[in-house]
Amino acid sequence: MFMAISPVSFRIAAPQDAPAAGELLVATMGTSGEVVFGNNDHSRAVSQLGRLFALPGHRMSYQWSHLAIVDGQVAGMLVSFPGARLDALSVRLLKPLLRVFSLPGLLGVIWRGLPLLMGRETNADEYYIAHIAVAPHRQRQGVATALLAKAYGLAAGLGLRKVSLVVDRENQPARLVYDKAGFRVVQEVRQPWVPSRYHFSGYERRVKELT
Repeated sequence: MFMAISPVSFRIAAPQDAPAAGELLVATMGTSGEVVFGNNDHSRAVSQLGRLFALPGHRMSYQWSHLAIVDGQVAGMLVSFPGARLDALSVRLLKPLLRVFSLPGLLGVIWRGLPLLMGRETNADEYYIAHIAVAPHRQRQGVATALLAKAYGLAAGLGLRKVSLVVDRENQPARLVYDKAGFRVVQEVRQPWVPSRYHFSGYERRVKELT
């Protein structure tokens, strides 16, 4: 029997969306997000990332986020911005981290996150998808495709003709989505030195050229 898929709409995120955003941010990071931001505690990672999301001026902020809405509920999230802004937004993450974590807690985040540091994520002439996630109960309902289409529109509105993202090499479902959407692999980085608890051996940098 055919089941109709509810339409997807979008709204700009706000600080009060932190609880839902925290869950979605953890989902984009997989096990590594729980390890780095929650010290292996899922609920703590969700809470801390939600608090970061609610603060302005950095790469994980609500200011760069759009929420996908289905039947009045948050179904997914897109955090994206021009690649030319990445370095500045990354540097500006330090101050919010100091607001969310104590100094010892922040040192722990840095220590746990160091093995995951990657190379260049995007280029200045690209529109960068920093985070994209679909709520578990809304997967395989067209939300991911709608989120990607939203990113294409934002890029085009800024005159950018390339959209980029990075994806874990182990995240096969996401890789298949990006294959279907036309994102080609432009760089593959292997990180065999990363401890096995992260379940992360490297990533692919992918780019889609808009027509």
